[in-house]
Amino acid sequence: MTGYYVGLIVVVTIIILLRGLQLAAQENKRLRGIIRGILRKDKDEFVRQWAILEQRTREAGDRMGYKKSVEDGTYIALIHSEVTEALEALRMKPERKSKKIPEFSEVEEEFADIVIRVADRAETKGYRVGEAIMAKWNHNMNRKGDKKY
Repeated sequence: MTGYYVGLIVVVTIIILLRGLQLAAQENKRLRGIIRGILRKDKDEFVRQWAILEQRTREAGDRMGYKKSVEDGTYIALIHSEVTEALEALRMKPERKSKKIPEFSEVEEEFADIVIRVADRAETKGYRVGEAIMAKWNHNMNRKGDKKY
């Protein structure tokens, strides 16, 4: 039963992530073009690149001494903290530049942190998030507008 809830939490997190990407795309035409290009033109390439992102994220975490055995609930809380930071950045000044990566906004930085956290956990646990993103994207593209958000 615990695996079911962990899976459900991961799915909800990915949906939040996808919504975050949608919000970012609405605010940034360049990002919207990149996302559309990746997700529509070459799905296999996206999955391959996602797997590379997962691997490199895990390798970086290993080099920095991050724990691999963080409990699932704690890890979801870490992802949630990044979502909260993104919300805070959106509420304050969405255009404010990041102090760590000044060529990007704080909102973009926090969205990147969310993706990095998800990629790290996916690689650690063996989740097929890249494939799931593509499957969910395809599902959403065929919706009949049954949701307001």
